[in-house]
Amino acid sequence: MSKAAIGLLTSPEERRAKENLAKFIAESKRSDVINHPAAPSWEDPAWDLSDLTARSSAASLNATISWRPVGSPKTACPYPTAWADLGKALIVSKLRERFDTGEKYSNGFLRRLGTCVRKLIEAVKSTVTCITAVKKSEIEAFLSSIEFTSEYSIAKLFIKKLIGHGITPRLSGLVFKAPKRTHAVVGPSNTKPSTWDEMVALATSYQLLQADNGALRCRRDFHVLRYYSMLANLLACAPSRTSELWRIAADCAVITAPLEQLGSEIRSEEAEMLDFKFGLVWHPVKGGRPIIKPVPGAMQPIAHRCIEILRSYGDEARETARFIIDNPGVLPISKEHADVRASRETGTISQRQIKALLGVPEHIKLSTVRVWKDNFKKTRTTRIRTGGAASTTYQYCFKTMEEDWWNVFQARFKKGFGSDWPYVVNTETYKLRADNALLLIYSGTLDPDAVNFSKIFLDTPRAETFQKLLASVDRKYQSIWERLNIRLPNGAYPVIRTHQLRHFLNTMAQRAGLPEPIIAMWSGRTSIAQNATYDHLEDAERLRRHGYVVEDYDHAQAEDLLRRQVDQAFLGLVAPPSFEVLDEVEVGIKELQRRRIVSITQIGFCVGDLKEEPCPHAMSCLNCHRLVVCKGATKARGLIEAKIRSLEAQFRTIKRHLDEEGGIRIRNENVLPHLQEQIEGAKDLLLTLNDPYIPEGTIIARKDQKGPLTGSFSARIDAFVMERKALEEDRGEIKNG
Repeated sequence: MSKAAIGLLTSPEERRAKENLAKFIAESKRSDVINHPAAPSWEDPAWDLSDLTARSSAASLNATISWRPVGSPKTACPYPTAWADLGKALIVSKLRERFDTGEKYSNGFLRRLGTCVRKLIEAVKSTVTCITAVKKSEIEAFLSSIEFTSEYSIAKLFIKKLIGHGITPRLSGLVFKAPKRTHAVVGPSNTKPSTWDEMVALATSYQLLQADNGALRCRRDFHVLRYYSMLANLLACAPSRTSELWRIAADCAVITAPLEQLGSEIRSEEAEMLDFKFGLVWHPVKGGRPIIKPVPGAMQPIAHRCIEILRSYGDEARETARFIIDNPGVLPISKEHADVRASRETGTISQRQIKALLGVPEHIKLSTVRVWKDNFKKTRTTRIRTGGAASTTYQYCFKTMEEDWWNVFQARFKKGFGSDWPYVVNTETYKLRADNALLLIYSGTLDPDAVNFSKIFLDTPRAETFQKLLASVDRKYQSIWERLNIRLPNGAYPVIRTHQLRHFLNTMAQRAGLPEPIIAMWSGRTSIAQNATYDHLEDAERLRRHGYVVEDYDHAQAEDLLRRQVDQAFLGLVAPPSFEVLDEVEVGIKELQRRRIVSITQIGFCVGDLKEEPCPHAMSCLNCHRLVVCKGATKARGLIEAKIRSLEAQFRTIKRHLDEEGGIRIRNENVLPHLQEQIEGAKDLLLTLNDPYIPEGTIIARKDQKGPLTGSFSARIDAFVMERKALEEDRGEIKNG
């Protein structure tokens, strides 16, 4: 036998591993999870697992897993069958852990599982043709690339499953070492708050649409614009998440003086925080007790009117929901369709009556209506032709139609609300029935193209439509602003994303100087550290907020700065320097890790976050955009002038050495350009400080955004080590003394 033939043979160990892999996938395909009626087909290129997960509200995103590379467009090629089957089997194995007990994972957790599985596949499929051949070093490299403990735990779970099923024999003895960083550093989010101009645009939409008999009432899309505008304005009354709108009860109200009204229901430790005039109860999506959030006085009438309008759209729908709850399986028949009630006695229902119940216009054929074709198949088989040739009508069995309707009604309700009838929200911490849900409407109520709507199906506004109307992200779908011609001062249409309203209210609270615990309570947070995510104060605002004005530069004593730094260093709070002395109650390492640390100098302030690592550009402050200086600080101006003279003297000395002596002792050719850059930066800064047209007290900084050197701190240490090694190799023996 040739060596080539021997090389093609599969070792018994690898053969067993492939057999175990095939068995693992086959068992997953046969499992109760994938054969559940609500489960996707195994061959689907994207799995929608929404019906197998717990959704916190109707606004929750679907738990969809695309079997394509992470970040790729929908048109990208899916994974090869072998790798896709592996990923699907891993997801099914995780779902099976709760499936038998009837419990469900949250849709957000399932999305994270899918992302982790796809990252694992991408990490290994480029080096091996089958997961059974993956090496320990490749998995270790994948694990080391994971930054956070939560992601690491999911990856570890899947890899242990592969090892436990005997699919990856080369991974036996793999040591798992979780990353030290257990959470993301909390800082301002990339989501920017809405601007004042955008808030004015939102208020304008309210003024145009809130009146019952306004000038816009005749518009075809009046109701859809009015409904979603009221949703947005209600969201602007308190910093809540969009999905929490779908958890508001219909009997909600703006509470006047909540501390007086609720009395003994409020715990003593919360009483001080509830000492405000107006409040509204919100139910957190992430669980926990209901939160009474303050409503600013100016927004109180707006909140009240928004709730009133939203409630009016669903009053009749909630009555229908109450009827169905009391009479399960009984078709609700509204007053305007009173003639249909006789069908209960006769046992038959005409085609015309069915059209009326389904909200189908007279001129449209019932056979072309999708809801009728797809969902009333049994009813269609009971059709009976009556009348003569000139007046032919069709009759159907009423009882069969009622049975079909009940099945369709429950399925559509679950798809719309993410919960089984009759609950709009059904979690351990909060339950809301359909007959008391604020955002409950009839199907077709908000469809501007609907001639009439069906009163036998219940629906809710769509979060996707809400976002489209505010942000105009889909050019095929006009926003509220385009439809009502509401523009910003620059002539552009506003672009508001719903979560930006929460950021706006938080930032306004920060600017107003509200205490951190109050802001956290208003936003529904358990930790004040999370406030930093929504704090979008400018650097200049941040400095002024801590009391640093012109006089601080001129009168600040070096001893005072040193004392503050030393005190904090000995207390073990932060590595000096810092821009604030922390209170003793805040001296927790987790709290400190979430704070910004800003360097103070007698020239100015560095507004970069120095918490994670020392500034890599610490010797080049004067040409760094992070350095901010206060106009009018004479001491700072004098120090910059002295620094310029010192830098110019250094520049002349080194240049003379290079020109006259050949620069033997200067190994770095970038020294002169670096000094030149420092001098130019300092002169630019000094020129601005001496500008008579800039008012005293203005916080200024360099306009260019060069900033510190890029790259992680560890990467720069590695570069430094390599440079040191190169110097050692170049170093020769000293000759002639």
